[in-house]
Amino acid sequence: MKKAANMGHDPFLILSLISAESSLKPTAKSKVGARGLMQIMPSTFQALADRVEKDPMLGRTNDGEPTSRPAIHNIEDNICLGTMYFTNLALRFQNFEDAICAYNLGPTLFEKRKANGGPMPKKYLAKILARYRELVQARESRNDPMPTLFEMYDHRIMVAKAD
Repeated sequence: MKKAANMGHDPFLILSLISAESSLKPTAKSKVGARGLMQIMPSTFQALADRVEKDPMLGRTNDGEPTSRPAIHNIEDNICLGTMYFTNLALRFQNFEDAICAYNLGPTLFEKRKANGGPMPKKYLAKILARYRELVQARESRNDPMPTLFEMYDHRIMVAKAD
């Protein structure tokens, strides 16, 4: 989960995605072929792995050593590249709820549905957000001072309403 924090995400959000995607089963495989904890399609995983291999900053360990090629069934690689993919979606859509929906549907189908008012994965989104809230509340009960994504998101909404 350090990778999630390194990419600017609350690790609990990524854990909530993992929980919804694979029920925390590292060997999970979907009907359409998505694999691992973060249920990444093999073609998406390979594109991300290629990017990691080509980018000298992405393809390094904490010690600065080159990493081996990421493998879809490797738990750490699956989480790392799944988090990278989610980060790309969050940057692309500038809204974490849209990024969550695009993660579930794929960005192309998500954009089509959004443009046409088509059905969105509301139950999926609600499941992730509910799990995330549970985890955040548990963290808050331990008096962890780290701001949560919801706090940052709620702050942006309050600032926008005040303007």
